[in-house]
Amino acid sequence: MEHYYAPQITDKNQLFELNEEESYHIVNVMRYKIGSNLKIVDGKGSNYTVELYQIKNRTCIVNIIKKFTAKPQKPFIHIAISPTRKNDRFEWFLEKSTELGVSRITPIICDRTIRKKIKYERAKKIIISSFKQSKRKFIPLIDDITNLKEVRIKSSNSYIACCQNILKINLDIIPKNKKYYQFFIGPEGDFTESELNWALTNDIKPLSLGENRLRTETAGIMVANFINLVNN
Repeated sequence: MEHYYAPQITDKNQLFELNEEESYHIVNVMRYKIGSNLKIVDGKGSNYTVELYQIKNRTCIVNIIKKFTAKPQKPFIHIAISPTRKNDRFEWFLEKSTELGVSRITPIICDRTIRKKIKYERAKKIIISSFKQSKRKFIPLIDDITNLKEVRIKSSNSYIACCQNILKINLDIIPKNKKYYQFFIGPEGDFTESELNWALTNDIKPLSLGENRLRTETAGIMVANFINLVNN
């Protein structure tokens, strides 16, 4: 069954009006009729079984039949990542990391970041589309772009992927079954020595992703996929 996204849906009222975009897909693409059952998700862990109650000019009204609430997502995966020089590569990362269970994405400006702006509204649309397609219960958060050193360090399981010739932890020995993981992924050209010193001062552990040098978006996907696999 297709999933439709309605972040404002609540079971306080039995009837709920969907927005024009979701309504168009229901009526004109999937050709659902009055009385059809649909699945609505709010992106915050609640799923609703609803019945298509009324079709208006551009919107649909649904009758809420049942609500299901999922357990909090575990683990919480936070990736702070520099935007790539080419926007399509960053958008690919947004799509695939959402499919792989990333919980929060923070675009970061580093000393060597070339593209220091993102198309925020478009980024949200890509995440919503991937969230619905992958049938997740919780939609990833995406922050406004921020400077690397302004990112809040929230976990002892914080890692910075880097290429410098220093002692690093291998990805496969990161502790399993933790509630929260945080990863910092740098731009082309890697983090600078100053940025790496900042990370070490904040107890962010240097991380190796293997012998091959990876693109920014590939590194982000690699850590997301690994944490998802070993914890599920």
